Amino acid sequence: MPEPSDPPETDDEDYYFDGPYLVFTEAYHRKRGFCCQSACRHCPYGFLKNSSQTLNVAENEPKSLNLPSK
Repeated sequence: MPEPSDPPETDDEDYYFDGPYLVFTEAYHRKRGFCCQSACRHCPYGFLKNSSQTLNVAENEPKSLNLPSK
């Protein structure tokens, strides 16, 4: 895992509040540039807390939902 550095600048699109919780968006996680392995709600890296692994999701690619085409 990369060494943590100064956190990136945040914009309004980077987080929101869900009750008392601050929730980071996928945009923020992509700006940060690595998975923190905390099973974040909007993790673009595919981390699964129960397996302690990340899925094979390319860092610069959005997660695919594998929906059938119409």
